[in-house]
Amino acid sequence: MNKIIASQFFFKILLIITLMLFIVPQLSGDKFLLFIPLIVFPLILLRGKINVPSYILYSGLILFIFCLIGMGISNYSQMFSLINFIVIIFIAVFIENNVDEYTFKEQLIDFFYILFFLYILFNVLLNNINEDGNIIFSSIGDKNYSAILVYLFFLYSNKRDKIIGVLFSFIYLFLFINSRSFILLLIMFYVVGYLKKTFCKLYKKFNLSYFKIMLSFLVIIMLFSVFWVYVVSSDKILDYHSSINDTSNRIRFVSNIYSFIFLFDEPGISILCGYGYEFVSKLGVDVAYSQLPVYLESKVLQPHNSYLNFMGKVGIAPGLLYYYLLGRVFDKFDLEDNCQYIVPFLFNAMFMHSLLNGRWLIFFVLILSIPQKKGRMYSLIEKIQFPAFRI
Repeated sequence: MNKIIASQFFFKILLIITLMLFIVPQLSGDKFLLFIPLIVFPLILLRGKINVPSYILYSGLILFIFCLIGMGISNYSQMFSLINFIVIIFIAVFIENNVDEYTFKEQLIDFFYILFFLYILFNVLLNNINEDGNIIFSSIGDKNYSAILVYLFFLYSNKRDKIIGVLFSFIYLFLFINSRSFILLLIMFYVVGYLKKTFCKLYKKFNLSYFKIMLSFLVIIMLFSVFWVYVVSSDKILDYHSSINDTSNRIRFVSNIYSFIFLFDEPGISILCGYGYEFVSKLGVDVAYSQLPVYLESKVLQPHNSYLNFMGKVGIAPGLLYYYLLGRVFDKFDLEDNCQYIVPFLFNAMFMHSLLNGRWLIFFVLILSIPQKKGRMYSLIEKIQFPAFRI
């Protein structure tokens, strides 16, 4: 079989399997993520010589050493860490060995677009509505994460210049769901798109990287959490989802502070290997809402913050190394074409707990791997650029 054709075939399978991780609830567990390396490895082999740069090799080796250390010093399972480390290594190798963009066939991209669209329409027609009147995907079970899946469809539609897909995403936002995360993502997508030339200049001038951006977002969200809890919501908190300064946001930011302080209870575990799947139970938040612990006169949940949440599960040091690898993956994509896809996603990860690992990350990276079709919508954003600032 021709290598290019074979690579396209495996890429299509990879897309479909990833979508199945969302469609079938029974496949949503982390152990099924190991299907991804089983697909990626044959794809790479079909390219001939496998390119594994030293940064992947050494990072992978250190990550597995952290797992071994965890097995020796901790009673907490290292399975969560092991699975996610395997996946990020294979993602990095996949991107290093990916087929050049021009080899993708339009039929492959459009086939998956139709499949993705039908899945979303099917869920909308099922009308699985929660008590707030939002349509929740049966296989997702959460309003905000259902919205994230539609947002990924929105990104896919933009990548391939599918106007109907983009319009449907807006219809879903205004008619079927009330998600502040979805609104924030859409605003950020267009703001970064309009300012991308300036962003790219700053990125190059100050020698930025997506790893540095992720570290900045981690610091920003922790400082912002302190500001919000002690200044904004110190009094006159409104009812749940009735305002920006409501109990929902206070719980979110108090939980960040609570979780951060918790990491100092067992600093050796927190730094080297984390708490794995037991992180939530160690926080004491795997109970009914009425029994949740109280901190700073507010109930607390697991941190709604992908950076902090993940490091609590795998350890601070391996978590930072994981994000270094992830940043190198993002840096492989064309900066100007993809910054408006990557930056909003990393920004929103400050407010949701599972965007930068597992099936959400895999799906997002696959969407980035699809070449940008510079059609009508792309041209529209290019025409409405803000004036470039002299830097």
